[in-house]
Amino acid sequence: MKKVMIDTHILDCIHDDPDLEAALRGLVHPGRLALLITHLQKDEVEAMPQDKTVRRQALLKLIEELVGIVASEGAVFGVSRFGGAKFGGEANIEALRGSRRETNPTRDALIFNTATRGDIDMFVTDDERRAKRLRGLTGAPRIADCADFKAFVLSLRDQAMPDDGS
Repeated sequence: MKKVMIDTHILDCIHDDPDLEAALRGLVHPGRLALLITHLQKDEVEAMPQDKTVRRQALLKLIEELVGIVASEGAVFGVSRFGGAKFGGEANIEALRGSRRETNPTRDALIFNTATRGDIDMFVTDDERRAKRLRGLTGAPRIADCADFKAFVLSLRDQAMPDDGS
């Protein structure tokens, strides 16, 4: 099984592309691919403004149906949720967030840091600045943007399932 962690905005990419969403459904449910986020991304979707209620509900449904939630690697007081984060990895968090200490760069750093946990095959983001920092860290997975992710998903879908002899 391939494990793919996605950045928050990739949920929009999936939602806006029916072919990609259908292909993911065909890979996630039989267990060929795990699509992962942290509680931080779900929290971001839940915090969408009232004028985006329809979008928020659609993304939350997508999370419920296709996405697994994993604990973030690292915890930051006031940002991380108890039970949704693992302590450690603060050096990477600092490298990923840079000199900015605002809440959003900290959330992003925790999300990107989780991709270095060692069992993630791919991290999908269109945030090139932070992706460049992630590439420099030990344990960084393959990094793809939304277009590369779609090509990967479609090629995985199109691969013939191995014959198990049954």
